[in-house]
Order: sequence, then structure tokens, then C-alpha cells
Amino acid sequence: MPRKRLSWVLFPSYGIISLAALLLISHLVFHEIHQFYLDQAQVHLETKIQLIKPPIARALADAQPDSVIESLCRSFTGSTGARLSVIFPSGKILGFDGDIEHRISRDAPEVRAAFDGRTTRLLRDSVVFDEQMIFVGTPIRHQGQTVAVLRAAEPLSPILSFQHRLRWHIFGWGVILLALLSGVMSLWVSRRIRHALTALQHHADQFSQRREGKFPLSSIVEVAELGIALNKMAHKTNKYINKLIQKGIEEEAVLSSMVEGVIAVDTEERILLINPAAGKLLNIEPDQMQGRRLQEAIRKANLHQFVQNVLESGHPIEEDITLYGESAANDIFLQIHGSILQNAGKEQLGVILVFNDVTRLRRLETAQKDFVANVSHELRTPITSIKGFAETLIAGALERPDKAARFVNIIARQANQLNAIVDDLLALSRIERQLEAPNELEFNKISIQTIIEHAIQDCELKAIERQITIEVHFPVCPDVQVNPHLIEQALVNLIDNAIKYSPVGGTVTITTEFTEAAVCVHVQDQGSGIPQEHLPRLFERFYRVDKARSRESGGTGLGLSIVRHVLRVHGGEVYVKSSVNRGSTFTISLPVQPAYRLVSHRSQDGWVSAGLA
Repeated sequence: MPRKRLSWVLFPSYGIISLAALLLISHLVFHEIHQFYLDQAQVHLETKIQLIKPPIARALADAQPDSVIESLCRSFTGSTGARLSVIFPSGKILGFDGDIEHRISRDAPEVRAAFDGRTTRLLRDSVVFDEQMIFVGTPIRHQGQTVAVLRAAEPLSPILSFQHRLRWHIFGWGVILLALLSGVMSLWVSRRIRHALTALQHHADQFSQRREGKFPLSSIVEVAELGIALNKMAHKTNKYINKLIQKGIEEEAVLSSMVEGVIAVDTEERILLINPAAGKLLNIEPDQMQGRRLQEAIRKANLHQFVQNVLESGHPIEEDITLYGESAANDIFLQIHGSILQNAGKEQLGVILVFNDVTRLRRLETAQKDFVANVSHELRTPITSIKGFAETLIAGALERPDKAARFVNIIARQANQLNAIVDDLLALSRIERQLEAPNELEFNKISIQTIIEHAIQDCELKAIERQITIEVHFPVCPDVQVNPHLIEQALVNLIDNAIKYSPVGGTVTITTEFTEAAVCVHVQDQGSGIPQEHLPRLFERFYRVDKARSRESGGTGLGLSIVRHVLRVHGGEVYVKSSVNRGSTFTISLPVQPAYRLVSHRSQDGWVSAGLA
């Protein structure tokens, strides 16, 4: 429906009302005017007939001839325009149009009333002239008797024509004046109302922009009542909006602080809501995803299938799914709970998904299984050896001293290996507990050279056995805030490995360097080196590059893992750089001020590191 201005809405109403009023008033006024003119015409005609009555009465009394009476009648008609006739009791008629009037019966109402002695005025249709006329009849008396009746007739057409012209003139000018008045009134009223409504509209615009204030109250009662109602509505709306805003802020804060990812989609799988945790988990930008289809935002077929299953089932579903990455290391394991999203009327609006990232848990479970398998495997070898040689001794080898002594030495060596594994496992477990509560660990400020000297002393006997020379280069370094026992243990493991894997008569070089942030210790050997494909896993538990050689040298496979955990406790890092047939260099980096951060990466120059970040 097309919109109109208020003035154009009011103008037709005012015009119709004014026109109706004009018609009603005109009808009443013209009715009175018409009646007034009729009465005046009758009275005027009666007055005129009373003026001509005496001459005609004398002529009749003097027995004047009919020509005299005819002459008087015609003279009266010529001067007044009224048709005058003299009617005798015998039925004879003298006067205007006598040849026609003789057909008029003396039964005409005004004639009968005059013969009865009454002067009568009548308004009726003329049978002869077929038009409405005024008739006046009056008796002419002589010697107490009615000798004739004098009747005058005058047509109404001049009066009616005048009244018709007067009516149309007044009505025409009235319509014009009413149109102008209606226009002026509608314009004035519309401007007044529009001014009041414009003030309300201006405040409504301000209200829509969340600006405080009250709607103005107009001097027009109805508009003022509207302003009062709007003020009440604005007050309630403000309270409701503030409550919704507060609720939205609370919900947004809850969603933003949730560790779980939350995604809501409609029945067409368009994203309605996605919280930061879900965006981070799925590597998408939440603000850019709203309104997009789930298939476009997250290209994971198993996730789409899960949403469809929830929509089709109509009840909550929980499932574990895997979002596969470019490699197994990038796979994400999710526990998803899907529920139907409904409104207050139980109408299905979509699905809400809650994601729990169980990737770390799954990997911990896998690591635990691998650890149990590795520990079982590592323990099985010395236990099997001890059991085998013990059974051999029981079976009769004790009677042969040369073999018995060798078997006992093997059992003792395997028992030492078993004990070393257990010791390393206990040490690793202890360090991991300390890693969970680093503030409980005792740190002392000490020179790194002192710790290195103690570590070299612990490995000196083994170096002498293999004729290994240990070279040390100590520039002046600042003291570090560390746990001396743990750092010494880490350095012993590195130096021990360097001695084991260096050729007999070789050299192990230990150097230190420092920056403003950290002190570094490098342990370099002259061994066969480590292939590049083994470097990323070198710090894992029980990982060995050459398993046969490691067991032969008495290694447990836990030394480097212990080193990594010790550095993590101190917020430091451990690096390795190695090339086949060119030896290896292990570096530990200790911050001057401890910082707890985990780092595990490969640098551009080939170094592999592990620590806290």
C-alpha cells in the first residue's frame, strides 16, 4: 500500500465532512428560503388581489357591462403578471384566458372556499397549465351576499428558477471556500501533529542508537499519551536490552573461556556460532565462518557425517573422531558430543557440537603403551640372559669351573645392566615429578665450570679405560641458577655417551660459551655420527640408533631422555648436530634466569633441540 503524507490523509476527511455539513446546512437553509419565498409570494398575491377587489366590486354593484370587468382584469394581469379571473355562481368566468378558464370547475378548492365566504391561498399544480402555481380566491359580496369570486393565479417558475440559481451559486462558492478551508485546516493540523511526531521520531532514532533520554510530551493529548506509552516501552525495552546484552556478554565470556570447542549449526548446516576454542582447534577464524556452510568452513567428511547423524536421530550422540592432518603427527583426536538445538516450542533449529580435544590423552596412551612395551623388551633381554645362564649352571655347569666362572660373570653383567635400567627409570620418574613442580626443586647459583669438572671426574675412569682424552675449553662464564646434581647428571650422560661412541684413543672436547641470556656447554665426540633420519627421535625413551652396539656398550636407552627432562626442568634446551663419520656435538643451553618453556624443533643449520616453551 502506497504511503501518503499526513496532510493528504487529513484533507479528504476534512473535505468529506465539510461537504456533508454543507449539504445538510444548504438543504435546511434552502428549505427555509423556499418556504419563505412561497409565503411571501402568497401574501403578495393576496395583497394585490385585495387592491383590485374594490373596483371590480363597484363595477358589479353598478351592473357595469362584462367588458369593463374584463378590462379591469386584463389591466391587473398586465401590471402584476398575475392571472385574474371573476367567477360567478352561475359558472360564468370573466377575465384572463376566459376561453380556457371556463373549463375550470367551480369545484376548485380556492373557489369553493371563496363562495363559502373565506379568502384562501393555495399552492398546487395547475390542471390547465400543467405547472405549480399560487392560487388566491376571495369572495365579492354585495348586500350581504356573495355575488362572485375573485381568483388570482401566479406561476412559481420564476421563484423556483431564482432559487435554483441562488442554490448553485451558494453551493459552488461554498464548495470552493470549504476546499480552501479544509486544505488550510488539514495543513495546519498535519503540521502540528507532524511536528509532535517528528520529535518522537527523532528521539526514537536516538533510542535506536542506544542514547538515553525520554520521549517529549506534546501539547496534543493523544500524541502526549503516545509519548507516555513510548517512554514506558523504552524503559522496559532498555531493561530487556541491557539484560540481553549482559546475558550475551556472559555467554560470550563463557564460550570464550571454555577449553572445549563449541559450534552451533542450523538445519541446513550453516554455522550460527563458533567459539575461539573451536576456531583454534580446527584452525579457522570464528568471525569469518558465521553464516557459511559447515562443509565450506571445515572440510572434514567424518565431522559432516556426525552432524547429519545427529539431525537424523533427533537425540544426543557422542563419538570419537579423528581429523587427519598432513602427517600422523598432525592428526587431531576429538571427542564430540552432539545435541539437537531447540527453541522454547521444541522446534528443531539445528545442532550444537561440543568438542573435547583428546589428542594429548590419546598420544599419552600410545606413549604409555610404547613405554610399557619398550620397558618389557629392555628388561626381558637381561632377565632372559640371567635365567638362561642360571639354568645352565643348575643343569651341571657348576662342576666345570672355567665355564661356571664365565657364566657367573655374564649373569653379574646382565644384573648390572638390569640395575642400570631400573636406576635410569627411577631417575627419569623423579625428574618428571620435579618437572610437574619445578618450584619445589632447589636451585643454587653456581659456576658451570665447577659442574663440568665434577662430571668429568665421574667419567674419568671410563675415559682412561678407552684411552680417551678429554679436552676442556673454559672461557669466563657467568654463574647459572640451577640444581647442580641434575645438571651434573645430564653432563655425565652426555660425556659418557661421547666416550662410549668415540674410537679408542680418540678425543672428547668440552667447550662453553655464553650470551646475555644463556650459558651453553658443547660436548663433541669423534664417533661414527648419527644419520639425519634418527635425529628427531634421538631424545625418546629407549630409542637407539644402533641397538646391538648400544647394548654391547651397556647403554639403557634412557640417557638422552634424562638429559632432555633435566633441561626442561631448568627451562633450557638440548641440541644435537651430527654427520655420519664426522662425529656428533651435543649442546645444552641454560638460561641465566630460569624460564620454564618447552621447545622441540630443528633449526636451519641442522640442530635438533628439546626444551620448555
